[in-house]
Amino acid sequence: MRAVHGRRDVDPDVAAAAAFGGKPRRRVVASNWRPREQNTLRGSFDLLDPSGQKLHDCALHEKGAARWISLPSRPVLDSDGKVRIGPDGKRLYVPSVSIPDPKDRERFQGQASDAVDRLLGGADP
Repeated sequence: MRAVHGRRDVDPDVAAAAAFGGKPRRRVVASNWRPREQNTLRGSFDLLDPSGQKLHDCALHEKGAARWISLPSRPVLDSDGKVRIGPDGKRLYVPSVSIPDPKDRERFQGQASDAVDRLLGGADP
C-alpha cells in the first residue's frame, strides 16, 4: 500500500495486478482515506464499484461493536441558506445516493466495509 501525503489511496491487490499485467478481481475498492474522529465518524473515503461508478465522500462510522458506511449526503438548507436543524437538535441531511433494497444495502455494507479494511491494511481506523 502506498501513502500519499498521509493518505492511503491504492488497494494493494489492484497495484499487484497492474504490476504483473493482470486484471484485479472485480470488487469494491476504497481510496483517498481522510481520518476524522467526531462522534461516531472515523473518517471519509471514496469508493469505486465494479461497474466503474465512483462515490466520493463516503463515511465510516463506529459505535461500540456496530460499524456502518454512510453514502454521500448534503445538508438541508432553509430559505436563508442556513443548515436546518431537526427536533433532536441535529443537522438535517438528505442522501445524494441511496440503496432502497435491504438485501442490496446489506451486501453493499459488507463490500464497502471490506474495501475500507483493505485500504487501511486491516488495522482499525
